[in-house]
Amino acid sequence: MLLNLLHLPSVFVLLGSVFFLALSEKFLKSSFNAISENIIYAGAIFTLVGAIRATVAVAEPMELGPAISVSMLCFVYAVVIKTMINSDSSEYSETSDNYLLRVISAIGFMGLVIFSMSRVGPIELFFNGPLVFVIIVLLIVLYCVGRMSKKDEFVFLYKRLSLLGFFVVFLSIILALKNFQDPKEVGLAIGFGLFGLLYVLLIKMVTRILMPHIVLKVGERSKSDVLTFVIPFLFAISTIFLILFSMV
Repeated sequence: MLLNLLHLPSVFVLLGSVFFLALSEKFLKSSFNAISENIIYAGAIFTLVGAIRATVAVAEPMELGPAISVSMLCFVYAVVIKTMINSDSSEYSETSDNYLLRVISAIGFMGLVIFSMSRVGPIELFFNGPLVFVIIVLLIVLYCVGRMSKKDEFVFLYKRLSLLGFFVVFLSIILALKNFQDPKEVGLAIGFGLFGLLYVLLIKMVTRILMPHIVLKVGERSKSDVLTFVIPFLFAISTIFLILFSMV
């Protein structure tokens, strides 16, 4: 039975994420911080990729359960890794200044994401042009608001990334429930939310790898900051999966 909890591709992408996060810190002691602080976001990203696979599986009900279970395993693995690392951020507050390694690490992580996507279907499946345009416009607006308020524009923008992602996904849940009698509209609404949150988290993850000083400025190094992300994320994903199950 325990073997059902083992999914090698999920293990591969999570351990690969650990490697690239450690590489971004030159495998120094600060690597523990990088892994502890970012692995939950990596798990969330791979869970979203799996959730998109689950929406595709709605057409074949027998595949829905396995697709959902596999997608959630990524987040479970991420929680286990974070629990094992459990680094005290105040102990290793210094970060590596090797920007080349950070770029390589960010590219490597995106490679893992693309690998995970390729197992679901064509990469084109994960590109939603209109939604990308909307998110870019919203990011530009937030940047301008931060600039007008005479604050650090990037810090101001970064602090609102998760909020932007959850706003999109909760909006999609409302639209899905409003059009519950029309499976096509429900699918479009859920896809809108999943893609929106995925894009925002990818931006956030790459930012955390390339510019860890922003995380220091924002103060996202406490356990409460992680919980403010985990709880809404699990609620949103669980709601989406319940909607999918009710359509079968």
